[in-house]
Amino acid sequence: MEKRNLFIILGVVIVGIVGLGLILSTTPEELPKEEEGKEEEVILTQEEIMRKAIDTQDASLCEKLEKEEDKKACKTNVVIAEAGIKQDPDICNQIEDEYTRTVCKDNVIITQALNARDSSLCEKLTDKTRVEQCKKDVASLE
Repeated sequence: MEKRNLFIILGVVIVGIVGLGLILSTTPEELPKEEEGKEEEVILTQEEIMRKAIDTQDASLCEKLEKEEDKKACKTNVVIAEAGIKQDPDICNQIEDEYTRTVCKDNVIITQALNARDSSLCEKLTDKTRVEQCKKDVASLE
């Protein structure tokens, strides 16, 4: 074998050994990340989208729904959930439908009255037909 070929083979072997040594000494954090920052896209069902929007109070998720009436219902439910979690009946003012807005507000007020065990809060109910039942419910806790 010629000396030239022998040096080329020796050079390739040395480069290979050095390269392998570098690879083996590299920590996993130093390795390039192929899909860094990308989440696996998951196809959600209509119910799952609505549930996630309500659970996170993120109305923007409702835009993923196909039908306009589903989007509207989803957004309404997100507002109701947010009002209930934050215990703020004023959040319900975002709801267009008057009946649904009233129910939303009153449910928050009833929850506040029950949690505080304060029947005087029942007087704030918009639907006056619910005041007496609210007071009875609060009294049953005392």
